[in-house]
Amino acid sequence: MIGIDQELSVAKSAKAAIDALSTTGPNSSIVETLRHARDLAASAMTFLGEGPLNDGRDKIGITFSILIRALGDGGPTREKIEDAKGAVEDWMKLLDDRFHETGSNGTGRLSRGFLVCA
Repeated sequence: MIGIDQELSVAKSAKAAIDALSTTGPNSSIVETLRHARDLAASAMTFLGEGPLNDGRDKIGITFSILIRALGDGGPTREKIEDAKGAVEDWMKLLDDRFHETGSNGTGRLSRGFLVCA
């Protein structure tokens, strides 16, 4: 199981890759970064207790798949890039919120100032 801090790091890398599309255009490094983030988001989904975060992860899977396909077909539209950028920003916010709820490794939760391990 990957920690929230590691997932947040991957999300930040994905955002940087999307931002780079505006200046450098598509390349294999960007595609690999997006695939890694998409796959990690999918594998991090849980069935209970993380509704909004799971929704964000699901959105990453969908929007990144669309963007990756567009990159392979000759170039994404501005709309696809903006959709992916919005999804990754939402994902990062949800992860950041969860990070601050659970502590640095995402395996517990803060309760009255104490870390309670799950």
